Amino acid sequence: MQLNSFDEWSPLREVIVGGAENYVSHERELSFELFFHENIAGDNRSEWYYPRLHSRGSNSPGSPGVLVPVKQRYIAELNEDLQGLADTLTSLGVRVHRPMDVDAATAEVRTPAWSASVVPPLNIRDNTLIAGDEIIETPPMIRSRYFETQLLKPVFQEYARRGARWTVMPRPLMTDASFDLSYARTSSAGGPTEPIEDPRPSPYDVGLEMLFDAAQCLRLGRDIVVNVSTANHALGVDWLERHLEGRFRVHRMHKLTQSHIDSVVVPLRPGTLLLRSPEVADFLPKALRT
Repeated sequence: MQLNSFDEWSPLREVIVGGAENYVSHERELSFELFFHENIAGDNRSEWYYPRLHSRGSNSPGSPGVLVPVKQRYIAELNEDLQGLADTLTSLGVRVHRPMDVDAATAEVRTPAWSASVVPPLNIRDNTLIAGDEIIETPPMIRSRYFETQLLKPVFQEYARRGARWTVMPRPLMTDASFDLSYARTSSAGGPTEPIEDPRPSPYDVGLEMLFDAAQCLRLGRDIVVNVSTANHALGVDWLERHLEGRFRVHRMHKLTQSHIDSVVVPLRPGTLLLRSPEVADFLPKALRT
């Protein structure tokens, strides 16, 4: 079967179900802090998803490389659930692909500019956008996920052999200077993290770069609605608009969330969206508000 996917509601024929083998920790550093800074701009709630850094011994707020272990009983349960999901989909006639596992000996990823602990390919759609017959690997927002799509290479190669296009967006250097910090510093919502510290200089600094997850996109046929909250996102959408010109229409909404829109806006079928709250409608493009 050739790649042909334009939305989230058409009958499912093939799918990639992620994996969590050798998932041992999160690393609390700048990119992690920024990504999980808050949920919805203007919503004055505090969501305490992760422990605060100052609670972890001598590590001061904002210190790089603070590892937060993940209890392995949760990972065992997670992998059991993922296998159950894969088995259920297979029983329904859906072809299920799985990514390669992170090898237990692979504790970190490293580039010339930084190193970070590695996480497994659990949330597949975060870093991969499917636009019709094209696979687009997006530039990740979190350093630990920098090489995550490499673990999907056997699946992508199979689709490419069947005729799919396969594109990788420009990979960022991802130094501290690459990140637009304005959203985290100016939004009014509470959040689980301490104030974002000043970025540290690096010999690899090139200024703001495109940092953009596929999960910021809502696929509605030939129309793609994208959440833009930072200059990093805007650079990614600029590239996406040029790349998809003539094939897809890209529509921007601004600061709906800090990044991903899944669980905030969910298309159920043509003409019907499920919104987290009535206020979300104010952020949507005008054509989707009626």
